[in-house]
Parts: sequence; C-alpha cells; structure tokens
Amino acid sequence: MRFRSLGSGSAGNALLVQWTHEAAERLLLVDCGMSERELQMRLRACGCEAFDLDLILLTHEHEDHLGCAISLATKYAIPLGASLGTLQGAGLSVGQLTQAEAKGLQWVRLSSGQRFEAFGLEIEAVAVPHDAREAQQFVLHHHNAGQPGSQTSLGILTDLGHISREVLQRYCRLDALVLECNHHLPLLERCAYPASVKRRIAGAWGHLSNAQSAAFLREIDAANLRVLVAAHLSLQNNHPDQVRAALHGAIGAEALARLVIADQKSGFGWQTL
Repeated sequence: MRFRSLGSGSAGNALLVQWTHEAAERLLLVDCGMSERELQMRLRACGCEAFDLDLILLTHEHEDHLGCAISLATKYAIPLGASLGTLQGAGLSVGQLTQAEAKGLQWVRLSSGQRFEAFGLEIEAVAVPHDAREAQQFVLHHHNAGQPGSQTSLGILTDLGHISREVLQRYCRLDALVLECNHHLPLLERCAYPASVKRRIAGAWGHLSNAQSAAFLREIDAANLRVLVAAHLSLQNNHPDQVRAALHGAIGAEALARLVIADQKSGFGWQTL
C-alpha cells in the first residue's frame, strides 16, 4: 500500500491511496476538495485519471473536502462512501439523495464505528468532533498478501477540535498516520482573524493545534510509526518549523527526521508501506 496527497489545507484536500488486490492496482480518493478540472490535472501529474478511481470517501461536507466529489462520483460511476449527515450537509435531502442515486450516484453509507471492505481494503469510519453534520475520519487496513493475520494500517486524522476517547482508541498501533497540525496557537491569537473565527478554529469542534497533535502522539506512542505526515497546516497561523519544534518532544529526533510535512497546494509525494 502507498499513499500521497494532492493538496492539504483550506485551499483543498485530496488524499490518494493505492494498493494491490487480486493482481490489480486499486485506487481510493479520500476527499475531493477542488474543482474537477484541478483534480484531473493533479491526478494526471501522478499518472492517474479520475476514471481509474475505485472508490471515493468523504470525511465531511466543508467545501475544501467536498469539492466535486458528488458530481465526479456520478459522472464516472465511482462508489462514494460518506455518512448520511455529510450528504445532507452538502445540500442533499433524503428525496434529493434518492434522485441522485437514480441518476447514477452509488452511495455507500458509512456509519461511525463500523468497518466495510472494498477490494481487499478494510475501511474503518471514526466519528470526530468537528463543526460538520456527521464528520468522520478513517483508518485503512490492508491485509498483507502471503502473511496470514498480518496487516498494514494507515490512519487519516484531520479536521477535529480535540482528541476524543474514541479517536484515541481507534488510532493506536498504526504503521502510518496523516495527522492535522493546523495552527500554532500563539500565531492564531495574534493574527487578524475576527475573534469569532479564532474561537471556532481553536475550539473543541474546530482544528487541532500543534500542541494538541504532539500530546496525541505521546498518547499513542508514535515514535514507532513508519510514516508520519503533518497535514492541514494553516498558511497564516503555522509554519513547518513550528510543527517540528512541537513534535520533537513527542516523537524524538530520529522519528522527526522522517517527518513529512504536507504542502497546501502540492500535498506530499508517494509514501510506501
């Protein structure tokens, strides 16, 4: 299994996951927070096309994650995994959702705490505290061929205001983690945002700060992660150096040297597990 980002931040989020199942290459896109034209361009830059996608997952309905997901899934007959709340938050009533399915939308309803399998990849949906209708993040489990009982696990965890008990339980014993490091709190406090926006970002249903992410990494003993990606950095209220400084005490110098920091526009390159 390998994964890469096509963009990470308020300008648009999309994470591509590739694995092999029954001698065929499979592709999953987690979030689709940009126009179809932009997404197609970024997919082609890494040798893929939209019609190559086997599945799209949506974490929540905010535009930097939703983007063209519904229209793309319908156009290319790609199954779309999302919670009911996410699609309702995207503007689809139950009646409209029924109409969309009649027009070709293949909706896979995701319920938090449950797992489902797609082409040999086990997908676990995890409820997260964020100011969206029914926000979820995902842990992906790939069973290693020829090694019974062995699996590789990738956790994707962005867009949440605090680490809940459920999150702490579900994101242990991972091989790789894409983790939100949205803001450095002193920078957020000094920035020109309205006070209401600052409260929303730093609140319990907003986004993780560097310090919160570092504390979480200590809790899950993340020094043994094979790949750690810091994602969803704010351009105005964070900097890679602030991220490294915050995470150093949590993961140690050796793991810090392997840290990947996602770029707002280009995301990050392929990471292989």
